[in-house]
Amino acid sequence: MPVAPALLPVEQIQRPPAVSVHLVSGAVRYYHYGVDGSDDHGWGCGYRTVQTMLSWLSPELPPSLPTLQRVLSNAYPAVYPGPRGWIGVNDAAVLVNLLQNAEVKVLTIPSGQAADSVLAELAEHFDHGGGPVMVGGGGDPYSKTVLGVSQSPAALLVMDPHYSGTALTAAEAAQLEPLWAGAWIGWKPLRFCLPSALFYNFGLLRCGTCNSTGTSPQGGAIPAEWTSAIEVVASGNANDA
Repeated sequence: MPVAPALLPVEQIQRPPAVSVHLVSGAVRYYHYGVDGSDDHGWGCGYRTVQTMLSWLSPELPPSLPTLQRVLSNAYPAVYPGPRGWIGVNDAAVLVNLLQNAEVKVLTIPSGQAADSVLAELAEHFDHGGGPVMVGGGGDPYSKTVLGVSQSPAALLVMDPHYSGTALTAAEAAQLEPLWAGAWIGWKPLRFCLPSALFYNFGLLRCGTCNSTGTSPQGGAIPAEWTSAIEVVASGNANDA
């Protein structure tokens, strides 16, 4: 039996002592290792981030990992990394465009030490209704989803697809323990998020008509007092079509 989802208000996540924070609008679904019963440990983080991005664009279930791989390999067979290969921000931009005709603006910085240079643009992105941001780097292969930014102190609200626990019940998710205990979703200092001395790409998801108007990924309305929410789901939440 499918496990009931739980909606978590982004505004209630413990935040840094910032003057202001800038958050994603609407609802996103938290996709992570093994969430749909498939074993993608060690290679699937980029695809999970793509599924999260697609959940912001539409309440429909996103494609499964095999379907995403098939779409990417058909579109770009020469550069497709293989069934257990990693994908990055540019691959994610291709998938989101092919599947939802949405734009992902890619920003590149030479190293994590230069991340301060993109904070203002990230803040503007979220303030104007922009969607989740995918981050990946040349020396840091761990894909991350950014849902918010603080400029002072410099910090990012990160949702990490590397969580690999079992499917959560609504009660477990509401208590946050399986997620917060490992800091899988939370505010992190900028230098901690982006430690590599090599380049990073940021993929800023943008769409004029998207799921940012108070509709949860499962299709229900989020409470009116919330401006954004994370849906924590169980297995069976990907479309094999």
